[in-house]
Amino acid sequence: MNSIFDKMYETIFGEKPSKLGTAFERFTAIALYLLEKGDVQHDARIRGELSQTLYQIDALYSTDSPTSKGMAEAKDYTVQGKKVGRGDLQKLAGALPDLKMVTEGSFFSATDYTRPARKYAEASAEITNGKRIRLYHLNIPRDGDEAGFIKTISMSIHLARPMTQAAKIKPIISDNGQNSIRAKFNLQPGETISYSATLEKLYDSSGSIITTLRDITIKGYGDIDPTTNISHFSYRLPHHFVKIDGALIEISGLECAIPFSYIDYNLTITDDRLSRFALKDASGAIIRMITDDEIRSLKFDSDGNVVSKL
Repeated sequence: MNSIFDKMYETIFGEKPSKLGTAFERFTAIALYLLEKGDVQHDARIRGELSQTLYQIDALYSTDSPTSKGMAEAKDYTVQGKKVGRGDLQKLAGALPDLKMVTEGSFFSATDYTRPARKYAEASAEITNGKRIRLYHLNIPRDGDEAGFIKTISMSIHLARPMTQAAKIKPIISDNGQNSIRAKFNLQPGETISYSATLEKLYDSSGSIITTLRDITIKGYGDIDPTTNISHFSYRLPHHFVKIDGALIEISGLECAIPFSYIDYNLTITDDRLSRFALKDASGAIIRMITDDEIRSLKFDSDGNVVSKL
């Protein structure tokens, strides 16, 4: 009788597992690949150093050490409706001392563990010459499994937009600059003049461009007055010049006023991926959710290695 994992495997990968239990073994290999971020091989074969026995390993995975591996056993007792017992763990524990390159064991169950099995796992390091066995649950997500995981992020954004086309920029003419203007337009004491000029570039005394208005204001416009929605700011610019009717006129700075408009909008980011599995530790605490697109992004090569489809 097929379990839910066999049916799910056929749905995702488009083929039936070769035998009962293979689907859960392969899902275990995928969980290890996502958990350990290293090489994982399903249905590996390793010969024991002492016994010379050939061991079949449901999943062989990389550990932190480049010279060692971990081995995993996977059991799907959902059809039988029973828990993993101590006897299931003893098979794994019996292989560990005989496999030199394997430094730890992991057991993945689709159902729960019996109390003797849990106690056996807790004492596994003493039984297997320091090679511990870690217990995991790999289940279909249940109600409450995703509690504590962020599924939706909502943000209210208040965006201030400068209305640069309505900006008012006033050059502060230095004393030398005022004298230059009087000489340029032959102004008499008390006489005024109105003149339009484009303020885009600022020069040195020889007429070479020092900077531009864009370069000066690119870092921002200062604080905005909340009562008027206008930002007032100034720049001190000694020994800078502007051109008025071709003449270089010295300024000491700029005074600016820029009105702002506001845009309010809400942004919602939702993780609507389908969670296929809940990976839990021995206590039942969630380690991570494994989503449908994560599983579909992986495949098994001809040697049983988990590899990316990309």
